[in-house]
Amino acid sequence: MDTLNFDQLKNKCIELSESFPIMPIDEIRLAGAFTELAEQERVVKRLIAELFDHPGLHVRRIAVNACRRSGAFGVPGLQAALTRKLEDSAAWVGYNAAWAIHSVGVDSPRIRR
Repeated sequence: MDTLNFDQLKNKCIELSESFPIMPIDEIRLAGAFTELAEQERVVKRLIAELFDHPGLHVRRIAVNACRRSGAFGVPGLQAALTRKLEDSAAWVGYNAAWAIHSVGVDSPRIRR
């Protein structure tokens, strides 16, 4: 994928979520593209603020996976945002959040619930 900026990747995520069929490899590629951007802490903050609650479940999955793959686990609010995504209306988003939380290595009673 060509080097795109955050807003261009965001738009690609939204376009993807509105298409059919959606191939998982496309989600994986977009999540990976976010991790190639500079200033990963800033990217993760924007992913949380702008895409974690997007109506498109594929957009939410890409955002959660991008945060997991970023390795920027110290971003303030990330652990809380991932924990909240465990209760997402789409089971796949919750699955991806659980995977991300496992990668971060955090635990709490809410996470175990």
